[in-house]
Amino acid sequence: MATSLLAVGTSELASGDITVAAGTPVCVCMKGTASFGEAKILVQVKGDVGGEYYTVGEVGPTGTVLHAPGTYRLFRLNTGQSVGAFSA
Repeated sequence: MATSLLAVGTSELASGDITVAAGTPVCVCMKGTASFGEAKILVQVKGDVGGEYYTVGEVGPTGTVLHAPGTYRLFRLNTGQSVGAFSA
């Protein structure tokens, strides 16, 4: 079942935490316009000290699978493209 992680929009916005358990990968995909153009959604992992987030990749137009156990979030950059994200 698909779950919305980031509402479609253009402003910078972070999703809530996404917890990935061992052996349970999570697929995340872009949603919004037919052509994502310059849209960018970063994948960030939560560090072990202080709760900082570190960028470890991007969600591409074909989606990204989070395999490693941990706490992640998605972060939409303001590129002027209307985009959001969901998990499946």
